[in-house]
Amino acid sequence: MTGSGRIIGPSKLSVAIYDTPRVVGERLSKALTQAGYDVLFDGNLTKETAYREADVWLIKWTYGLGDYGFLKDAHPRLGIISATNGVDHINRQALAELNLRAENCPTFSSIPVAEHAIGLALRSVHGECALPPLSGSVVVFSEYSDIYAEQAVAQMLMRSRQINSSIERARGCRYRDNDDRRPSEPWINSELAGARIGIIGHDREAFEIARILKEGFDCDLYGYDISEALAGYYRVKPESYLRIIEYSDYIFLCTSRYGPTSGPWTFDTRQLTKSEELSLGGSDVAVLGTGAIGSIIARICKKGFNCNVRAFNRSRKPELAGIVEYVDPKAPISVPISDSNFTFVSLPLNEGTSNLITAQQMSELILGRKRILVNVTRDKIVESDAVFDFVSRGALLAYATDVVPNDALLCKGGPPDETTQKFLQHSFVIPTPHEGECSRNALERLVDEVLIKLNNFMM
Repeated sequence: MTGSGRIIGPSKLSVAIYDTPRVVGERLSKALTQAGYDVLFDGNLTKETAYREADVWLIKWTYGLGDYGFLKDAHPRLGIISATNGVDHINRQALAELNLRAENCPTFSSIPVAEHAIGLALRSVHGECALPPLSGSVVVFSEYSDIYAEQAVAQMLMRSRQINSSIERARGCRYRDNDDRRPSEPWINSELAGARIGIIGHDREAFEIARILKEGFDCDLYGYDISEALAGYYRVKPESYLRIIEYSDYIFLCTSRYGPTSGPWTFDTRQLTKSEELSLGGSDVAVLGTGAIGSIIARICKKGFNCNVRAFNRSRKPELAGIVEYVDPKAPISVPISDSNFTFVSLPLNEGTSNLITAQQMSELILGRKRILVNVTRDKIVESDAVFDFVSRGALLAYATDVVPNDALLCKGGPPDETTQKFLQHSFVIPTPHEGECSRNALERLVDEVLIKLNNFMM
């Protein structure tokens, strides 16, 4: 279904869809209709458009539901599914009084958000993306050798996340499109996880790129004329030259004997320069929150980039043994941040994490260490004025964030306030407009997760 309307079919439940990017609304409407649900609406949720006879509201960017009065006046019969990681934007008191069930979709976006966080960190130290757009063909890194491994991965992640365009949208406050919806463009993003990687030749080493992509991102590696050691150690599958050219997403050309050396799809790796200030590989990393997103970030940093990873979390995950060193959750948050070059904020927003990083904690940091702070969850976890002060004084090399201060207002189409504006305009702030969750794979996982949640309402 496209736009407003009603589809009648063999109904299990009636579902009203609100406040989604057009591509997301259309994909969900199609899947739910095919599954036999009665799809009632696809547009913006207001008191006038609220379909009270719907069994379930399926929402994505509806912030008005934080208003107690809104839900008391207009609500579905059974409950609400938020096609996001959390339900902190839905008024809990109203849910309880109305006996409404609230479900979220916590896992569909874990991979793209984690990759977005790593991409933002790498963008902070390696500059802009120089690769062709995602609409282009396979990218070949010619003249490749492992001295360019981190820079190459930085370029791949910035391309798959469309970081250049994303930063432009954030700085221009283009959080909504001409249809007054969140934009659909980011949903064509790809994921590096599972990407098909070709390695051709053995004249120059490719062990480090193989480790980063296999151990860090679980890519599928294929090789032609590679060394036996590379094939054995990183499980690089032997493949013909023509099939690698045809089926790979990226190719690393480690020889001059095969393949193109120029062309629209070929990138001379020697153009990549190494940051003199900082690199992710082998650095000290703090991960604040080891839920689904934080766990992926930790694994990428440790297994892919060989980082020393410390984690802050209320509980310890046994599956992260050997990957992270947990700090005492009662210790000040300044402890893991102070010991790290890169700090990733991947905590949910709740009473315990609101304003977790304050001016006091920032003032306790040991000066002299080069630091980058990356936040991909909620803006209110950090105290904006404190972070801005540290960025402005150079105590932080960069604040890279998918959640600029008060971005909920921007997502609703409102103008930026003074605090937001100064973040967006600062050259050491790397902002993106709350797009970390977006990718083609994530959209398909979202469909599956929503169908499971709807089925729960029938049990």
